[in-house]
Amino acid sequence: MGVTSIRTVINNSTDTVRIDDHENSSASVIVGPRQTIGPDLCNIPIPWCTSTTYFANGHFLVITGTSPDTAVLPWWIWQQWEPWWTGGDNSDRVRFSRDGKFHDVKWNWVPGDSRVNGDREVVINEDGTITFVWPDAPFADKEASTVTLAEQVSPYRR
Repeated sequence: MGVTSIRTVINNSTDTVRIDDHENSSASVIVGPRQTIGPDLCNIPIPWCTSTTYFANGHFLVITGTSPDTAVLPWWIWQQWEPWWTGGDNSDRVRFSRDGKFHDVKWNWVPGDSRVNGDREVVINEDGTITFVWPDAPFADKEASTVTLAEQVSPYRR
């Protein structure tokens, strides 16, 4: 189990965005509209979560907008390994939920680079979606590991 941390947040939306770590309340950030914060102000490890019990105990992050009219609706984020013998995809990945519940299903990887280990940038897109970026990954690795949100929700992923 590796450590994956959010070290940069690029907020391209028109809303203020919060990232709250429910495992470690001191690891939270607020980023204004169309602003960026970097590693000097942002170091949020993504918690490991392997069950509904861990989820109920706060092993996740929440990325959300602060305005009631926001396009940035909540994203619950955690890391999880899904072994092949349980029907999973046999990979350590950063995963997400949009309904505030733990889902032990394969392919619920965050959009962008969902691999674990290392530092990530999180881009909050203007439409409220998010993209994880591994800025130090070699180009070939970036291409191979980047997945869009549309690909995430497809039950027929190749």
